[in-house]
Amino acid sequence: MPNYRAGTVGFTNGSPVVTGSGTLWNGNVNPGDILKLTNGTDFEILSVDSNTQLTLAENYPGSTASGLSYRIDPGPGAGQIAALDAMRSLITTYSGIANSAGVGIFSGGSVSAPTIRRSDDLNTGLFLEGSDTQSLVTGGVRALTADASQRIQIGGTGGNSRLNVFGNGLDLFNFQPASAAFNYGTFRDSGGTPIGFIGGGGGGASVGGTASDFAVRYQSRLLFSYGGSAQGAMDGSGNFGWGTITPGAKFHVAGGNLRLSGGYNIEWASGDHAIAVSSDGSKMAFYLGGPERGQFDNSGNFMVGATGVGAHALIKSVSEGSLVGIIGSAPTGNGYTAFYGTAGTYGNGAGSAINVPRNSSTLRSINAGGTVNASGADVAEAKWKRSDCGTVARGQVCGLDANGMITDRWSMMKLPRFKTGLIVEPGFVMGDNWGAPDAICILDGQPLGPAPKAPIEVGPAPTAPAPFSHPLPDTDDAAAVAAYEHAQSEHAVALAAYGVALSQHNAAVTAYNAAVAEYESALAAWQPRFDANRAAIDRLVYCGTNGVRLADKVGSRNPEGGDYIVLVEKGTDEIGWSAVAPDDMTFAQLRWSIGRVERVEESGVPLVAASI
Repeated sequence: MPNYRAGTVGFTNGSPVVTGSGTLWNGNVNPGDILKLTNGTDFEILSVDSNTQLTLAENYPGSTASGLSYRIDPGPGAGQIAALDAMRSLITTYSGIANSAGVGIFSGGSVSAPTIRRSDDLNTGLFLEGSDTQSLVTGGVRALTADASQRIQIGGTGGNSRLNVFGNGLDLFNFQPASAAFNYGTFRDSGGTPIGFIGGGGGGASVGGTASDFAVRYQSRLLFSYGGSAQGAMDGSGNFGWGTITPGAKFHVAGGNLRLSGGYNIEWASGDHAIAVSSDGSKMAFYLGGPERGQFDNSGNFMVGATGVGAHALIKSVSEGSLVGIIGSAPTGNGYTAFYGTAGTYGNGAGSAINVPRNSSTLRSINAGGTVNASGADVAEAKWKRSDCGTVARGQVCGLDANGMITDRWSMMKLPRFKTGLIVEPGFVMGDNWGAPDAICILDGQPLGPAPKAPIEVGPAPTAPAPFSHPLPDTDDAAAVAAYEHAQSEHAVALAAYGVALSQHNAAVTAYNAAVAEYESALAAWQPRFDANRAAIDRLVYCGTNGVRLADKVGSRNPEGGDYIVLVEKGTDEIGWSAVAPDDMTFAQLRWSIGRVERVEESGVPLVAASI
């Protein structure tokens, strides 16, 4: 294809996209062609997106520019494209073959000339007869036929059973168990070879095995034997034992473990009551009367009355004020702590050790019969700050303005206050509802709403079964062969169960990742609004004791026990404090007092007993 240079091109620094003006690139330019600029730089074309857009194989490193002259030379891939076009033409030519035999669609055939056969054996193969019937043909004779009624015919046709076997002078089934002189009846194939036994010294039946190795026998009970030794029994009371021939319960397992695979269920009363382990091993569920009543999950969480919580949970669906549960030393009198249903909301959404909702009628969360002991030394109250108030440090003196908002300006102060937390944290905080779901966000004037909840993490992936390692038996040892085949079967079942569990686990991980993305998006929208409210409040001392910081001290007198701490103007419109001896105290100073000094710490910080 000749060089192409019509129009001009434009580039954006760091982008592989080329924009054309006055260009017709479709049909004139191919992937692999080379775009050359007048400054001598070359770029390989990755794709032709439209008449006016190309994508390069690399990002454009130069400065953003447009209206540039250019030239496109055929690339080394042009010959390959021509070859590809020729291949497409060839495929089109032979599409008729591809749409019939090429996709396994055949027609015709007969018993003597099967539809699908070898070139060197034309009367043996697969005969597609039509009418949903097909036959395996050998030597021009039907050997096996399957029809639309799911009937299998071997050696002939016309049988109406699921499996029909025809033949004269041939063994229909050929088993070769050992024979011995024993009191039993024998099942034999048409050739006279025994294939099963019934009878024996104690009565019983066997399919395969040997004449003395009865699998089921009766000796005042129904016995199940292997290798000539009884392995289990069912008695006249309907008790079944495995590992014992004298069962003492409806199902009695002795000398080993009971392992469930596949369904993992233990059921009572037609499945209304059950213990079930999920196929992926993520939970053990308990059913009573039909519904799931509780579960253990594979993270060790125990849930009663709830599922999928991802934490220990005791849930009971009751109306507000109705009893949910009790914990204590006795179930009556005053020997227990009671928990009741609530319809109210939690308080603040900030992190805490315990969240207790409230009764929506009484507004109470806890009724205590004794004291509530807290490690803090004062009772504080959360107050909103004025928008022009700066950061209020722990122990800093401040005030409330005429609207009850915190201010650090002397001229705005109507009531004297100081912030808690300098020496110890408060024991109780009142008015702490700035982070509640119904609190109004200062950023947008809308309710804050509840904090988004993180999704429950998915448990660990299921463990793959160990590789099959059962030793290969001696082909002459029938018992060893049977054990080997049983082990093979169990391993296949375990592999299938693992595949299902892994698929379920992967689906759960995909759903969890989507939920995490949704949670993170919601948290990114909620968190700044929550943080804005948190930054707009401070906790002020209302009673009890706490320290005031020395940085706010005005005057030369150092505080002593019994002194009044009186707020005064510090500098220009700032708030400070002075220590005033009791004998020097005036009524006007009492108006601005925040309390009296209980003691002075070694650091010089006065511990003030608040009298707000």
